[in-house]
Amino acid sequence: MQKLLNKGQIKEFLKSDRAILMLCIFIALFFWWLNKMSNIYRTDSQCEIDFILPEGKIFLEIPPETVTVEIEGEGWSLLSEFFRGSLPAIVYPLDDVPTQIISSGQIMNAVTEKLGASLRVVAVGESAIFVRLDTVAQKEIPVKLPFTLGPADGHVIVDSVRIEPATVVVSGPSKEVNRTRAVFTEKLDLPPIEGVINEKIALPLEEGSVISYEPSHVRILGASEPYTEGELPVPITVLHDFDSISIFPKISFVSFRAPLSQYKSIRSEDFQVIADLKGKEIGLSGKSTQALELTGYPEEVSAVRVKPGAIEYFIIQTVQDAE
Repeated sequence: MQKLLNKGQIKEFLKSDRAILMLCIFIALFFWWLNKMSNIYRTDSQCEIDFILPEGKIFLEIPPETVTVEIEGEGWSLLSEFFRGSLPAIVYPLDDVPTQIISSGQIMNAVTEKLGASLRVVAVGESAIFVRLDTVAQKEIPVKLPFTLGPADGHVIVDSVRIEPATVVVSGPSKEVNRTRAVFTEKLDLPPIEGVINEKIALPLEEGSVISYEPSHVRILGASEPYTEGELPVPITVLHDFDSISIFPKISFVSFRAPLSQYKSIRSEDFQVIADLKGKEIGLSGKSTQALELTGYPEEVSAVRVKPGAIEYFIIQTVQDAE
């Protein structure tokens, strides 16, 4: 490893032609740089605009938050501005009118007031800024899912799928709020429900949207559990206007699916099967058929079917009738 130079070697180097040449070049570059920094230059810079809204008003479209301005000044002034990071933000109060135009001249004057005397605004990138205002409004709207959720194979829903909260408050320009009827959540690729679901989901907003939702997120709730299948005998209730009538069969069989946790609590009495014969007539053969209707069953069961689907009925004649 090369040893460090000692004091004698350093003195010897400083007396050499190479050291003198390097010093002259450095001095020349320094004075060249001082001369250049005294010249006038132009550069583009971004300037933030903070609009002050009138009370009770809101933007109908979001205006630009920054404008590009071309500034002119000595190199020293521009260098100082560069190290500051950005131009000072301008604050622009808006009038309480639906539409207003902020010209490039107005922007230029506002930026000039924020700059020091050593810098000058030459041009503004935007020819004008169009601002449209509307009255702030809000209302409550329902939240909807853009997709469906069902139980996993071998499962049934035991706690219905729902959104909480079911409604949110939409706020924004009255024109936008009035035509908003509902909000859809973001689309999620969720698997079928197997057990409990408690999923947080966002209410999406388009880029540059002027409306907002409170809350901005909701939850999808629900639950499923494995099911079993069962079948129970259920007496058929006959509704009729005849004096005496007979049906066949008198018992129906109802098949169903039920959650395992609730299967043992389900009874035949929980179902109602009717044959509505009111206003019906007997066929020429003395008997007719009528479809059965399932008019009552527990809310926890699903896939309910009645067997048979119909009955035969006929009038029973008494001895007096036969005479």
